[in-house]
Amino acid sequence: TMTDQNPSIIILKSADLIGSKPEEAVCWGIEEEGIPFKIQYDPESLAARLAYKAALISRLNVGIGIGVDGNIAVHYSQMNEKTPLFMCGSYSESNYHVILGMNAARLVKGLPFKEL
Repeated sequence: TMTDQNPSIIILKSADLIGSKPEEAVCWGIEEEGIPFKIQYDPESLAARLAYKAALISRLNVGIGIGVDGNIAVHYSQMNEKTPLFMCGSYSESNYHVILGMNAARLVKGLPFKEL
């Protein structure tokens, strides 16, 4: 597998979502915790699968998937592919997305998670 050169959380968006910005608040949450991230596109459409793929690419082993299924998921490379750590709807309130991003970054830093 091709791993990313700089240690960062990878956000994999379904290629069908090019131009949409459901990840803005997620990015704010990651930035607030001071962890770098990168956004990439993938033909996969399901958030959980995208998140797992992203976690495998990330040198930090943490990935976020944004799918056309209407979900945003956070995954860790050591976990079962089918059970993401966190998942919420891409249409839910943006403060959920901020917390999702913060929790992805906190996973990297080994800090306790915030309540979703």
